[in-house]
This record gives sequence, structure tokens and C-alpha cells, in this order.
Amino acid sequence: AEPGAPGRGDSSALVVTQVMDGRHALVTELDVIVDDGAAETVTVPAPGPDGSSTITLGEPLAEALADPSARHMTLVVRTTDGASTLDQATARRVALPVGLSAVDHPRLGVLRFPSRLDTGCRDDLLTLDGRPVPVRVTGEMTAIVAGVGLTAAPCGDREVRLAAGPHRLLTSAGRRTGLDVDRVVLADAEPSEPVARPAVAVLERSRTGQRVEVGPCPEGCWLVHGEGFNPGWRATTPTGSLGEPRLVDGGFNGWWLEASNTSRVVELTWTPQRSLDLALTFSGLSVLGCLGLVVAGRRRATALVGLEPPTWWSWSQSGIDAIRRPWATGAAVAALTSGTMLAVGPVWGLVTGGLTAAGTLARRPGITGPVGLALAGALGAVMLWRVRRDRPFPGPLWTAEFSDLHRPGLLVVALLVGSLIAGGRSR
Repeated sequence: AEPGAPGRGDSSALVVTQVMDGRHALVTELDVIVDDGAAETVTVPAPGPDGSSTITLGEPLAEALADPSARHMTLVVRTTDGASTLDQATARRVALPVGLSAVDHPRLGVLRFPSRLDTGCRDDLLTLDGRPVPVRVTGEMTAIVAGVGLTAAPCGDREVRLAAGPHRLLTSAGRRTGLDVDRVVLADAEPSEPVARPAVAVLERSRTGQRVEVGPCPEGCWLVHGEGFNPGWRATTPTGSLGEPRLVDGGFNGWWLEASNTSRVVELTWTPQRSLDLALTFSGLSVLGCLGLVVAGRRRATALVGLEPPTWWSWSQSGIDAIRRPWATGAAVAALTSGTMLAVGPVWGLVTGGLTAAGTLARRPGITGPVGLALAGALGAVMLWRVRRDRPFPGPLWTAEFSDLHRPGLLVVALLVGSLIAGGRSR
């Protein structure tokens, strides 16, 4: 922004107005710089109902702005409230952009952003075979605020014709240019008459599939499924399978339907769900089996008190006997503490080591084990809650939604190992 002539008003008051639509993060700190000289990091108060916040500038910065020779004021967003959303394409949480709709200062008046964007010809957004392709981006500012795509087209009447053979089309990184080119449409040199799309009706819908009816397409047509491309999807008709999906429309599943003058029903199924259900069932039965072995083992141990153990038991006892020695137990606790500090964190390493040592000295191994099991249950509850809340995309990056639970999961393992150490020492 370029300050104008000196005006009346408090030069220490800067008013910024933000977009408050739930789709933008709110700015909490700004760097205010005048002519690449005087600078200050200021806190942005919580905006009012109209989205405006009044910032009080420090005396040095206010004097620099009041100086008639000041020509430029730069605002740099330093921090936001951290608002984010789930990117359905990658199943990762991404930060929301900020939106400043107005800046008000006595030297500026009220600086409002234009209602329409027109970048003019830019040659830094797209390259073809290493050569820049000038394009022009236009659109309404309301569309930008709403997150709707803008229109980009070759400058003027210029057409880009491709010769036969491979070509390399690249877009520039948005963090460098300020604009992301998400899609490039290539068309035949000779325009053809548009083909009417057949009607598609969803007959049934579930969490693992859909049943749709596709209207007549006399010349054949593509059935495009709106889920992100994954070979786990299958499409079948009453006459048989349509084969594996093809990658179409920039990232979706597609199946070619042969020409037909009648409607047909297509069943779309997410096939990996069957294997996942079997794996979950097997895991649940395994957990129940382990619990049953623990209960049965305790009862059998009580019934066998006083009997001479077999020879193989003396071999398996050698490891436990070693842990019973004080120096070996101390070394095991130290190793567990160090490993947990490296894998999880210093504080949790000390907590795990302390609980293990306390259980060993008190000859009460049941300290770390229950804590670990309780933490495991809590982590499971958090995962179920996030799946229900966010419904992350069922793809290879599904686990990225729970990456922050990795260290607590390692802590569960450390606590259970600590329970084993304390249990071996207390026998």
C-alpha cells in the first residue's frame, strides 16, 4: 500500500477487516513494515461482528507512518488461529488461507481490494516442453473468497498446437507464483459437436458402494465415479465385470460402457472393505483369545502349585532369572528409559522409567501395565471419534490422519515392556 498525503486522525490506529465465513483462518499477528525500515510485530485483536480489528501501533512505527516522505506500508501475516480443513484428495489436514477485505489508516483512507481480478499476461504459470506459455487469469474476487476456481486462458487469440509425439506440460508451484493451475484442458484441433451426456441416477448408496442406473448412450460413454482413483473399486453390470477402473478426469475412477440404446444398472463396490472386515474380525478374536489364555493360565498356575516344573521351563526361566538380579533389572530399566526418551520424548521416557522402577521396587508389577492398556483404549477411542467426525478418504494416506498418535502408541509399547520388567523382578 502507498500512503497518501498526511491526513487527520490517529496515526497509531490501524484497522484491518477480515473475511469471517468459516472458510478462512483469522490473522492473530502481523508484521507492519514502513518503507523497508521501521517495523513492528503487532497482535491483531479478535475481530468484531463486521470482521474489523483495531490495532494500536507503537510510537516509532506511528511516527514513521506520519512522516510525509513515507511511501509504502507492507503487511506480513505472521500467525493465524490455526484453522484447518481436511483435504479430501490427500486425507491430510491443511491450513485455511487468510482473507483481508480492507485496511484502514489515516494515511491510506480505507484501502479496499478490487472486485475483479485480471492478472494480464503471465508467463510464469505454465511451461510446455521447457518454453513458457503466456496465460491470463480472470475472475471475480467473490469467487476467490468462496474458493471457486478462476478462468485461465492463453493470451489473446494464440493457440498452442502440439505435434505428434510426447510433450511435457508443467505448472509452477503456487507458493512461488501466488496462483495454482489445477487443470489444463487439451482439445482437438478440429472442434466436434458436443455429445449429450446420458442421465445417471443413484438407486442405492452405502459406505462401501453405490448402485446407479445409466441412461442410453448409443455411441458408448464413460462412467466416472466421483471418488478419488483407486484400483480397489470394481464396477459390474448384470452381464459381468467392467474390469479395473481407468484414471480419468484428472484423478477419478472411470469405466467405458459399450454403446447401448437401453438403460443399464451398474454396481460400484469398494472391494478392500471385505479384507479389512476379515482382518478386524481376526484381530478381535485374537485379542479375546489372548485374554482367555491369561485367565486360563492364572487358574492353571494356581492348580499346579507344588508340582515340579518340566525341564524346558528351566530354560525359559533363565531370562526371567537374569532380570531378577538387581544389576540386570537396573540395566533393563535404564535401557527402557533411554529408548522411550528417544522414540517418544524426554518427559515420557522419565515417566515410563519411573513407573517401571516404582513397580519393581514395590514388587507390584501391576502399575505400568494398566496405564499402558488404559492409554491404548484412549487412543482407540480417539481414532474412532476422528473417523466418525472427518471420514478420512479410504486410500493409502488414510493413516496420515492419525500420525500424531504414533508417539503415544510407542508409549503404550514402552509401558507394557516396563510391566514385563517389573513382573520378572517381583517373582
